[in-house]
Amino acid sequence: MKKFKKCLVLGLTAIATMSIASCSITAKEDLVLTYTYTNGDGVKTEKSINAEDVYQRYLKSNPKDHAKAYYDAINEVAVRVAFLDGGTLSKYKTEIEDATQQVIKTDKNKADEEGKSWEDYLTTLGYTDSNMTTEEKEHELYLDTSLTKMEAKVKSQFKDSFNTWKKDSTDDNASKFNLIWGDEGYVKENMPFAVRHILVKAGDSGDNFTGSKITEDAALKLSRVLTKLTQTDGKDTTFATIATTETDDTGSATQGGLYTMSTATSFVNEFKLGVYSYEAIYNQTEATKYNTYLAQNASSSNFTGFNLTDSTKSEISNIGVNFIPYEAVDKLSSLSGVTSYNGLKVNNGNENYYPRNIIFNEYFNNHSISFITDESMNATLTSADAHTYDDTGETYWNDLDADGKIRTGAQYSGLTANQLSHFKSVLIDGKTKSVLCDDNDRPIMLALNASSSGGVHIMTLDRGFFDGTQDATTKEYVTDETLSDGTEYKLPLSEYYANEVPITNNGVDAQGKPLYNSDKIPMVEGKNVPKRTFMYNDVVMNKSNYDDYLTNTLQKDIDSSYASSLQTVNQYKWLKANANIKAKDTNAQNLIDMYEVNQTVTTNKTNSDTLITAWNSYYQTLDKQEKARSTGLIPVTCALNYGSTTEKDPNDKGLYEKGGACYNTGSIN
Repeated sequence: MKKFKKCLVLGLTAIATMSIASCSITAKEDLVLTYTYTNGDGVKTEKSINAEDVYQRYLKSNPKDHAKAYYDAINEVAVRVAFLDGGTLSKYKTEIEDATQQVIKTDKNKADEEGKSWEDYLTTLGYTDSNMTTEEKEHELYLDTSLTKMEAKVKSQFKDSFNTWKKDSTDDNASKFNLIWGDEGYVKENMPFAVRHILVKAGDSGDNFTGSKITEDAALKLSRVLTKLTQTDGKDTTFATIATTETDDTGSATQGGLYTMSTATSFVNEFKLGVYSYEAIYNQTEATKYNTYLAQNASSSNFTGFNLTDSTKSEISNIGVNFIPYEAVDKLSSLSGVTSYNGLKVNNGNENYYPRNIIFNEYFNNHSISFITDESMNATLTSADAHTYDDTGETYWNDLDADGKIRTGAQYSGLTANQLSHFKSVLIDGKTKSVLCDDNDRPIMLALNASSSGGVHIMTLDRGFFDGTQDATTKEYVTDETLSDGTEYKLPLSEYYANEVPITNNGVDAQGKPLYNSDKIPMVEGKNVPKRTFMYNDVVMNKSNYDDYLTNTLQKDIDSSYASSLQTVNQYKWLKANANIKAKDTNAQNLIDMYEVNQTVTTNKTNSDTLITAWNSYYQTLDKQEKARSTGLIPVTCALNYGSTTEKDPNDKGLYEKGGACYNTGSIN
């Protein structure tokens, strides 16, 4: 048999025999694998696949990439060896044997049903080498089929072994190859959050920063949802239950608006990057933890994190956040249907001047993050609000302050005491504001995106990577909670996905929330730890649905473009670590090692570049928005005095007369 000078060998000291159907597999020097089978006449025949066979097969699929051909060839060896006696997956060899045998049996039955000889049927399957006997072709089919079954089993076992949400494994290999928690893991690379979300479809599609229009129904719904969020009781009416009945996002409605989201998730920038900018820039407490973590991992070539460059971070920070006075929520509802006043149409019925559209554009048509405050609109124009265009000399009016932000007034008198209790003092963007929070006292964020499926996103973070503080010695993150004996509860990364369903625990905490119990702590009275998890009650999701959702969520993370692109190379590392598999030729092995590293580096760079592009696009949208809003918004005074011909502006002109704040081409009809 011809030997290839760069043949691959198995550097194993002892390999036992493995039976596949009528085949036995062993390893030999200078041969990848040797197959011994018995034909129909009882004659034993030996067939071997050597390095040249494997290498040439992969080289044909990618002739310009010898490194990939070598890598794929030796990866096939690693897969096959895993199922030999003593191999990583040897306990599944009978399962593989049975499954392979069944495929051959099914194929032979198909040949009979189609009236074809077995040799002709093998030809239709692609086994056309005229130099091979029918028996040899059949056993090529055995080999190919078994490899397919083996590869599927490797993939599933790799996931099962290293992607569990329950706990980090103590196995040394786990931290290295674990796609969720490991050195190259999804959590570390992509900083996931659990986000609750309510979508209210409102506004035009496209980037219409100042002249978007909404329907009366959309205005009423947006106001209704935000009003409900000021009336939650933490039990029967929660953010989750409101999301279930009100959200326009069918994908999360049954989960109470819940999504898991990371830098790799394909959400719109306003949703995804809005949340990350809040955590990395505006949330002062969390931003400190983020910067600390980033500094500790700056030397890691694999670390992706938020990928928010200093310049983009500075630019987005300069734009800042917006604060929406709650009075605007009330006015959006009360003025939603007003389209005329005493039979008068303003500006020839221009819909831009309908009160609901003026209020929507001023307060809610915003692609950056906004928060609801307990303040009034403060929408009375003064002479300081009249500005002059630099290029035309025309006068325009708006309600924005000197920084281009919405001006708010004193505390809004329309809020009841119960509603006011849902507003908490929070430090955001360097300002202490009383903002609307959810039933767990987390700030509620708003952002708009204008895609065809977009609208106003109402969001709150259920649980983030930086839940708690970092222990200086262990580097583990510790929650703000303590056990009954006063000791702090350690929050390892592996508990990001809670491994206990809160509704199954006995008892509730002082706030009436179900207790979360880690399996590190016995289920003992007084030692259950109240933890933030996906669900706080069973109103939205029962235990069975919760378990299914948790499993499906994890599977999506594992199968994300980031994780799946690294899975094959990590599987190879995993198998290689359990068997000394290498190329005999040093140059060939160097190519394999280079390809393995390149796969990881290229994947990380691709994800990094994609995220940087997204951040730049997000900033450009916000920048264009700020410029458009500085001169293009119709003053809210025009909404509050819609149709009036006598209301005076600071220059003693009628608001709707030429030169007035609400004048537009065309007069009152």
